[in-house]
Amino acid sequence: MIETEQIFVFIGVILVIFFAILLLTSKKYKNYPNKFLAAALLTLSVLILRLRGLLEDTFIGSLTEVFRIEYLFSVFLYLYVCYTLKKKVKRSTQVLLILPFIIFSGIYAILFYIEWFAYDLFENFIEVLEPLELYIPILFNSTVIIVFTQIVYQSEAQKTFKKWIYIIAMGLMLVMAGFLILEFIEAWFDLDFWNYIGITFSIFFISITYLGVQQLHIEQEQITLKKIYKKKTPTTKNKIGLSHFERMQLIMEEQELFKDPSFDRERLASEIGLSSSSITRILKEEGQVRFNDFVNTHRIKLAKKLLTDTRFHIFSLEAIGKEVGFKSRSTFYETFKKEVGVSPGIFKKQ
Repeated sequence: MIETEQIFVFIGVILVIFFAILLLTSKKYKNYPNKFLAAALLTLSVLILRLRGLLEDTFIGSLTEVFRIEYLFSVFLYLYVCYTLKKKVKRSTQVLLILPFIIFSGIYAILFYIEWFAYDLFENFIEVLEPLELYIPILFNSTVIIVFTQIVYQSEAQKTFKKWIYIIAMGLMLVMAGFLILEFIEAWFDLDFWNYIGITFSIFFISITYLGVQQLHIEQEQITLKKIYKKKTPTTKNKIGLSHFERMQLIMEEQELFKDPSFDRERLASEIGLSSSSITRILKEEGQVRFNDFVNTHRIKLAKKLLTDTRFHIFSLEAIGKEVGFKSRSTFYETFKKEVGVSPGIFKKQ
């Protein structure tokens, strides 16, 4: 009978498995690198169940006693990172990564075969291997995590992707370190913490993974979107005789400075050749508008253009919002509805 505490572990594992299936089946996230991320999540889920003894006397439990999947989850993460970065993985590297899994699975397969006719000998071998069951996988996985983190660090990947991988790597390292500490505490004080933190770890891991995959998907959409979208060719219009406000409008339209989320008064002032205080005054006197509203008007204007162009209908609203300069989806939605009167989604369907 399952204890109440173990239900928490099951809930956490189910959440992770659900997201892994989503990565494998959803059109939005389905791609080759995400197959390895899903494999890492599924492996980690089964491993948690095995470590908590929730697979005892089951077929899957018997398989995991032979096939040492604890040597696989970091390997899948390594492959995910490499294929996401479009980095070729050498055949020799693949063999090296999978070798511990093959070796230890082979050892345990032989041991379970010996168990049938020499139980005492089997017990002796298991007693020798038992301390190694904890330390060798942690050492191996820590090494693989450090290696793929170094690959990410040396790559030219986007900052958000790097940050996400660092958080995952740090989280896994902390969990493994915590596992060692808690094993010691449980052995000495007869306490069991893992049933309670199982769901906490699972929710943390799935949250970080989802946010990272979502952000990476949006950034990949933006890269594709930029290839399709062609910025307006600068006009040959004579700028002499234009007011400062008209020059601001022209610069914003030609250079599309507003697409930079960090665009501010100082940047515009530098382009115009005035002080930031003068920018505020001119916008108020000539345009009857505040700086933020002035910038957002140009962002919404471009957003409307992209939303009505069928070439960009394949892109998510989040990608379009970020492309025109908004830092978050909520800000984009709120500003768009304020300017246009309807949400971006409704406007797109009109």
